[in-house]
Amino acid sequence: MPTDYLLKRAGLFLLILWLASTVNFFLPRLGGQDPIRAQLGAQAAMGGNGQVGARQMIEEYDKKFGLDRPLWVQYLSYMGDTLRFEFNFSMSSYPTKVVDII
Repeated sequence: MPTDYLLKRAGLFLLILWLASTVNFFLPRLGGQDPIRAQLGAQAAMGGNGQVGARQMIEEYDKKFGLDRPLWVQYLSYMGDTLRFEFNFSMSSYPTKVVDII
């Protein structure tokens, strides 16, 4: 197999991997739904009681998940974490790490 063929295939693989990761990052953000508010609302509905101090909880979770930073900083952080296979905490089963769930 010629070397240039392997380089083209590897380059195409990396391009597709980058595109898939970028789409995976931006699709949830295009939906317009706040994942922290949705999760806290679901927990309140299951518990049957109102959230006392919900605003403070949302601000704290935004800091924890990095959602208070600009979008481009979130993207660079996401890509760096993905390259290191560090997927951080699960929003649906916090404080479990995503790697532990996988």
